[in-house]
Amino acid sequence: MKIKVQLWDIAGQERYALLTRSFYMYARGCIIMFDLNNPDSFENVRKWKQVLDKNTADEVYAPIPCLLVANKLDLPQRAVTDSQVEEMCRELSCVQWTPVSVKEGIHVNEAVTYLLDVILGRSPRSYTQSEFEIIDHIHLADFVEQPKKKTCKACH
Repeated sequence: MKIKVQLWDIAGQERYALLTRSFYMYARGCIIMFDLNNPDSFENVRKWKQVLDKNTADEVYAPIPCLLVANKLDLPQRAVTDSQVEEMCRELSCVQWTPVSVKEGIHVNEAVTYLLDVILGRSPRSYTQSEFEIIDHIHLADFVEQPKKKTCKACH
């Protein structure tokens, strides 16, 4: 079985909050990631989950499964506690939450695998990387037009 996975890294930037429904059209699952050492990043999870639900809810997929991912597990101190994350996960009806370290590669594959299992309606289990193919990793920042500088000949 091949599974096409597209990861859209929007880096939590405000300019992506207004993405059109077309960016969400085929989404069947979502990972919302925040920084364990940044309370503002954690609080923004609510906003991103609302945007996600608003743009993906329909009669078939309402709401799509969302995995809450707490990044920077590798750092010794945290500004956000496990109990806060657990409460947020329940409040927002996320399927689960997991701590990861993207920098160290800790639990990243397991998080994606878990979400894929949920999407496919299977009991989550461990997979090897070769059992599914990650096809695309897209950074939206690569596709956003930068504002053009206004120039005036009289300003030279």
